[in-house]
Amino acid sequence: HSNSESSKDSTQYARILETKVSAYIDYANASRILAINTSDNNADILRQQAAIRISVYGNQAVLHSIADSWRTPQNTRLCQPWVKGELPVYESMRTDVFDSPTTAQTRADLALVIYGCKIS
Repeated sequence: HSNSESSKDSTQYARILETKVSAYIDYANASRILAINTSDNNADILRQQAAIRISVYGNQAVLHSIADSWRTPQNTRLCQPWVKGELPVYESMRTDVFDSPTTAQTRADLALVIYGCKIS
């Protein structure tokens, strides 16, 4: 790596980290608000948006934890076929960020967190 490439990598890493931390904080704040007032639509929207950012930029363990907390009988419906076609987009985004392939568990977590459904 040249110095300019190292600087670019460092800047990119800092931006990813900033986005990830921001998503974690937004998710936590929105969840706290929803714990107090379950009908707060703004907090619900913020939590959904944060969860999508976490789906792309978040650690796999964090994504899995969110998916586990969201698994309920109400959201265990099967995904529509078009969702299966969309998942590779998010998998590619995660691969771009983390430079590692998506596992079957991560794929299932993505479907639940982003679309509220299960893939199988």
